[in-house]
Amino acid sequence: MANKNYYSILGINRNASEDEIKKAFKKLAMQLHPDKQQGKSETEKKAAEEKFKDVNEAYSVLSDKDKRKQYDLYGTVGDMGMGGGFSPDEDLADLIRGMHSGFGFGFADDIGDIFGRGRTAQRPIVKGSDIRIRVEYTLEEAYSGATKTVRYNRQTLCSECNGKGSKTGTPSTCHHCHGTGVVMETERLNPFQTISRSTTCRHCGGTGVLISDPCRKCNGLGLESTSETVDIKIPKGVVNGMGQMDGMGNMAPRGDGISGNLIIQFVQKKHDIFVRPDGTADLACKKNVGVLDCITGCEDTVTCIDGTKVKIAIPAGTKDGAVITVKKKGMPHQDNGSHGLWNSTEYGDMLVYISQVMPTSLSKDEKNVIASLKNSKNFKK
Repeated sequence: MANKNYYSILGINRNASEDEIKKAFKKLAMQLHPDKQQGKSETEKKAAEEKFKDVNEAYSVLSDKDKRKQYDLYGTVGDMGMGGGFSPDEDLADLIRGMHSGFGFGFADDIGDIFGRGRTAQRPIVKGSDIRIRVEYTLEEAYSGATKTVRYNRQTLCSECNGKGSKTGTPSTCHHCHGTGVVMETERLNPFQTISRSTTCRHCGGTGVLISDPCRKCNGLGLESTSETVDIKIPKGVVNGMGQMDGMGNMAPRGDGISGNLIIQFVQKKHDIFVRPDGTADLACKKNVGVLDCITGCEDTVTCIDGTKVKIAIPAGTKDGAVITVKKKGMPHQDNGSHGLWNSTEYGDMLVYISQVMPTSLSKDEKNVIASLKNSKNFKK
């Protein structure tokens, strides 16, 4: 191994206890989890991968008494990857392997090969379940931007047992998986070959602990349903889609893990006047115009989404279904740049569809006037 300052890598001093070393590693592993890398550049992701390798290397040395002693004396240790059977390395490999989505670096799949396979796995980091909610908004709110206060229920630490799950004390370590939450199962493929794989311990459900006296309020889960209130921003120009608030979903059992996320489904309410074609920044509406006004041409007014009124010119000979475009009177444009921001300085257009209104009945005089026009040159077929 290269001569590195493992204490500095983990952010601890040279007198750190085993518990402090473990806590420092878990904290850094959480920071480098793929959920924390979403939206970052490939360079940042690569840097996180390299940093995790250093953190992993430092922990594999400092968590082992013999290696740590050798490192403190000589500043380095011997070959740790060739048959030594060092459990800290395998624990780390399984901890990484247990993270629900991997690191996304093309790195997690190689962990087992780096550290060896077949030994008892470290209990994987548990993630609480995500919560999905539906947030409806009006077209006016999407035009101007708004903030909605939403109340929903989520699983948080039980108030009676403080998340321990036990009625009287601390849960005991599961003796079936030795607190790892996973066990190794061996399957014989043929007389000469077997395969080993890790599975969730059925006795503790992957939690690593057994509760003989479960809390009566949470039945040993360590969680209870509570009401949560959050302010959700409706950005200008938002279209139907999904949003997310990290860590606002259900907590992991007994709070030992990562909280899930709050998944928000944005849904636009139906508008009485306007429709938004294919989620674009344009707005479409219908304008009723008398057939004679369509024939002779006229001016009329339309009301925009912001409440202002604008005049439109209807040319002579306008046909039913014709479209008159009013520039910059649609919705704010969505900026599709890398930051996903909303550009409220650019707007789509308002598309006014002309609907000719035909009279449903005519008087005798009106019929005579129309009949007199049939032979004029502009009304002939």
